[in-house]
Amino acid sequence: MIEISNDLLRLIIMGKTLRKYLIPFPFLFCIYPLLTLIAFNISEMPLEDGFRALIISLILTLTIFTLLAILIKNPIKSSILTTLILVLIFSYGHTYDILYGITVMGNTLGRHRYLGFVYLVFLVIASWFILNSRHRMSTLPIFLNFITLSLLIIPLYQIMHYQLERSQAYREIEKDVYIESGVSRSQDQPAPDVYYIITDGYPRNDFIFQYMDMDNSYFLDYLDAKRFFVAECSQSNYTTTSGSMAGTLNMNYLLNNDGERSGALPPDPKLDAMIHSNEVQAIFSNLDYTIVTFDNGYPWLNWETSDVRFDLPFELSDLDFFTETINDFEILAIKTTALRLFLDLSILPELEQYNIPITDWDIPGVHRRNKIFFMLDTLPEIPKTIPSPKFVYFHIVFPHPPYIVDADGELLNEEPADELAAYADQITFINSRLINIIDTLLEESDPEPIIVIQSDHGASIDYEGLEIDKANRLGILNAFHLPGIDINELYSTISPVNTFRLIFDRYFNGQYGLLPDNSIVGKEGPFTTISCSLDPKQ
Repeated sequence: MIEISNDLLRLIIMGKTLRKYLIPFPFLFCIYPLLTLIAFNISEMPLEDGFRALIISLILTLTIFTLLAILIKNPIKSSILTTLILVLIFSYGHTYDILYGITVMGNTLGRHRYLGFVYLVFLVIASWFILNSRHRMSTLPIFLNFITLSLLIIPLYQIMHYQLERSQAYREIEKDVYIESGVSRSQDQPAPDVYYIITDGYPRNDFIFQYMDMDNSYFLDYLDAKRFFVAECSQSNYTTTSGSMAGTLNMNYLLNNDGERSGALPPDPKLDAMIHSNEVQAIFSNLDYTIVTFDNGYPWLNWETSDVRFDLPFELSDLDFFTETINDFEILAIKTTALRLFLDLSILPELEQYNIPITDWDIPGVHRRNKIFFMLDTLPEIPKTIPSPKFVYFHIVFPHPPYIVDADGELLNEEPADELAAYADQITFINSRLINIIDTLLEESDPEPIIVIQSDHGASIDYEGLEIDKANRLGILNAFHLPGIDINELYSTISPVNTFRLIFDRYFNGQYGLLPDNSIVGKEGPFTTISCSLDPKQ
């Protein structure tokens, strides 16, 4: 008891010394790597996904500093040594990734047995130097505080700039959303439910046959039997998800910064805003449709408002803050730290036997798979749970990589060696689920629903590495179930920009007309057309 009291007394005295020497730099530095990671991924993640990691990093830093302060009894050296340990922890995963592809005399440098040993030796030598240094260090904290504060400026600016630019774009787009006054519901018959299903990265049939060595005709034959029109030569209007979805949901080609509709896309925040607040949603809301959406894990793809929104159940209370399943950002953050060593050695998952919910940290994509399975399981429940008329916006980021399941939906334990074969397996899996979903939607809907199954772009693969023309990314799955309309009126090259122009004109008294079907590769460039074979086997 006396010993503990003396240690507490020393900590209190050192607390005064801390204020004297101003030593916050370990606590500033511990959030820098995570803020940088957040800033780099800010357009792909909810900002709040990074909060728990920041809190844990601060707690870790406080724990390390406290232990060292008790042992060393020198606040300045304790803080310097704490910062050194943090540098090693947060740099390990990055260093490992850099060295992984480097081979010297037949040996890969990116191996834990080498890198872990080097890091340990460096920590011992640097610690010995710090602890045995006789130089005065009273001025060093001022310099380190300045350095860490300077480091934080860049990621903080990037995060704030993106958030402000995004908010401004949202305000501007909300003012610009225009509802066509001629669109109206028929008073003679009930309005049909509309299901807009986006299978992200689903390529066109001829591409699947030629490059993935897969015969996808059974799925197209199924769609034909269910009276779908499959636009077999359809191209996306843009090869980026944001450009494609912004154009489709606003039924027009996008304005560039000069106010012209050309091959140049506007900045990402504006595209995100055009997806969040779009003309299609506004029109269906004006038609008194119930708007139903799904959270697919990508905030910029979700709509700003909806009447019903489905998400993977997740309750974050004070009790389970540190025991909830980790999110995608936290998995990414973990893999950049020294925890990468424990992940690759399969040590952490063994902690589950002690009721510590590590939850497949060593398996890529488990959280994403859970999200995808939840969406696929929930969609067929909608006809009997949500009153009609309803518009369902269902954007599932699949079969788009990463490759997380095989053809039967079983979780992959490692990255597949054959990218195209893995892509084909994911297409096979999503086909089987779509067949069940379509059957249910058609059987349980009255009147017969409108169903659009459409991709935002073609395959997301390494076109350059596979020596495939990147223009092939334009070829997409595009299928329409349009009850009461003669499918012979449609044509094989119809593109997504005309999807809702067609639907509003044919079902809701619209007068939009169809636009020319133009396609653009990348964020700017000329209009492009790729060759198409209606029978890819020939």
